[in-house]
Amino acid sequence: PGRKAKSGLSQSLHHVGQGLRLMKTSKLLRLSSYSLFFMVISVYVLAYSVNTVYTRHFTSEQELSAFFGLLTAATGTLALLIQLLLTNRLIRDYGVKKLNYIFPLTSLVSYAGLLFSFMLPAAIFASFNRETLMPAFAKPVRNIFTATLPNQVQGRAQAISVIMVIPLGLICAGLFLLLAQKLDTIHYFLFAGLLCSLAYLLCNAGMNRAYAREILLNLKKRLFIPDKQIHAFMDGKQPELIREIEQGLMSHEDDISIVYARVLSKSEPQLAAQLIPQRMSRASNAVKDQMVKILQPVECDAIKNQLRSELGRGDTHLDATLMKALFQSRDPAARQQVATLLNDENPRLRAAGIYGALRYPVPELIEQAVAEWIHLLEKLEADTFMPAVELIVPEFSELYQAPPLLEKVQSKLTAMLHHEEPRFISIALNILATWPAGSLTGMDQTILSLAGNHNWIIRKACVRTAHLLADNAAHTLLFTALEDPHPNVRLAAIEYLAASQVNDISYIQHLLISTRSGSPKAQQTMLEYLMDNGCDSGTLHAISLSLANDARSLKAASLSLTNHARPLTPAASLLRHALDERVLEITDLALFATQSSGQDEDMAVIRAGLRSQDKRQFAQACELLSMINNQPLSQLILPLFDDSPVPLKQEPPTFASLNALVDWIQQRADPWLNECALYFSATLDNSTLSKPCHV
Repeated sequence: PGRKAKSGLSQSLHHVGQGLRLMKTSKLLRLSSYSLFFMVISVYVLAYSVNTVYTRHFTSEQELSAFFGLLTAATGTLALLIQLLLTNRLIRDYGVKKLNYIFPLTSLVSYAGLLFSFMLPAAIFASFNRETLMPAFAKPVRNIFTATLPNQVQGRAQAISVIMVIPLGLICAGLFLLLAQKLDTIHYFLFAGLLCSLAYLLCNAGMNRAYAREILLNLKKRLFIPDKQIHAFMDGKQPELIREIEQGLMSHEDDISIVYARVLSKSEPQLAAQLIPQRMSRASNAVKDQMVKILQPVECDAIKNQLRSELGRGDTHLDATLMKALFQSRDPAARQQVATLLNDENPRLRAAGIYGALRYPVPELIEQAVAEWIHLLEKLEADTFMPAVELIVPEFSELYQAPPLLEKVQSKLTAMLHHEEPRFISIALNILATWPAGSLTGMDQTILSLAGNHNWIIRKACVRTAHLLADNAAHTLLFTALEDPHPNVRLAAIEYLAASQVNDISYIQHLLISTRSGSPKAQQTMLEYLMDNGCDSGTLHAISLSLANDARSLKAASLSLTNHARPLTPAASLLRHALDERVLEITDLALFATQSSGQDEDMAVIRAGLRSQDKRQFAQACELLSMINNQPLSQLILPLFDDSPVPLKQEPPTFASLNALVDWIQQRADPWLNECALYFSATLDNSTLSKPCHV
């Protein structure tokens, strides 16, 4: 319950009401509910029909029970085998939308069979349909469609199904079958079941049409808030965007509301201070907690009054957050609560009291606050020590970076870094990110070990602690992170490297042109950083030409390898494939570097065409490339796509031997190419490596 005064029943009814309102806005949920309603009627009418056949066909209880035992075992086994062996493969190969038609169509076939022959074979097929195909296809597909809805409403959508749709379907099916008992012929209720199956099929077709749009809408709500529009919003040029953000903030979906609250607080704090409290009035404790943190620091008296009014109406976690928000603004009225909170039995409220004593500060309570802080840090239970860990913020750095707190804080952070729970590791690393360089020793191996963690959030947090490491360890950490599979980790690494330079643009330009650092994915992250930070078009033009020349060199290396090592060994084939792959990737990056020159859309189309497997689209992309304004770049790139034996019009680099070619590759900071070259050289003897090599 959001408020203590509300009963569980009223909260349940409230959530069901939210589900009903969601049906008005979500076409997928609406059609899914209709589909489930007709499916329930269809399934239970079909069950009544086949059971009627069985009771007519088998004259004794022994025969009927034996048959049902055999039928249940057979259909259950088939359902299990299909789910284990076929369902996932069929969904992967044919897509969820096609499989969404299977059960409706087989239900239609079942009814058609019973209409034409109300006999045992048709009934057995109908039982197979209901007991095997429904759990094997209908239920998994329905779960996938439900997963398309926003996370926080999926439970409510399921509740609507369980509380309303299925019972309504059962009531309708039961009343209909009760009336059907009085009919002289079975064709009436079979025909009615057939119509319900047809309606079920049509609703599923509607679900398929709404499926992609539902995914798109939910992604746009969560992810698509373009930077250009936000800048325009901040300049007051797009009032319609203000209305959109207001609507997003007031959304009934909590996580969407929080996303828009963060956007609004960063771009227009004054408006956020007016609107966020309005949304808080009908939010749950967890959402209120997050929104209070978004509003900090709280400067407005009206908001302070609202925060005070919320005290005692939620849980202790929310009360602690509210008190810390008031303490942060040094609210005079809240100051009187510091001593009381310091002696509270609840660790989170006591931590709020510690924060208040240090924040104002309250001189007579500081010694007690530090003692309580140490006491909480010594606890082993997460619920007890985590509120104390949350107090390790730069604001109190002079306290916890000196005795008596220093030893306890370091000990707790070290324990958290070795914890199995990723959340604790991430929190500890984020605290260390604000720690001054040179003040901690012995952390190098721990941080380098965590930099290889499977969780990208932990790897990203490790990057931000590089200043605590020795120079060699920091260099290893950062340039390894540049090759990380996750783009956020790569971006964190390049941002850290750039922040340590006087001129970040020149430094990254040097990495791209002079040292050719990194694989294509690392170079793309560097380019994205340059574009996001206002790099001029001249610099990007120089980078694009450098990348195009690099692609030519890689093409020359591939041709040299091909001409010398015939027939190609497996190792040589692998290296050639890696070189050809890099040619295409570096060429795409060269075109990407020009994409901020005012021809964004055209260049994006050319890049997509060059990657296309359709020969006509590829040829058209090459034709477009030949007509771009940047002719020097076009002349460098187009020969790379020529199928002639020597496609490079300009003099390519030469290699005196295969050994020289391998050395040239290994000088590049490209881990995958280096691995392939090392493997290739290990398969050849010295006499082969030293033979002359040319294009």
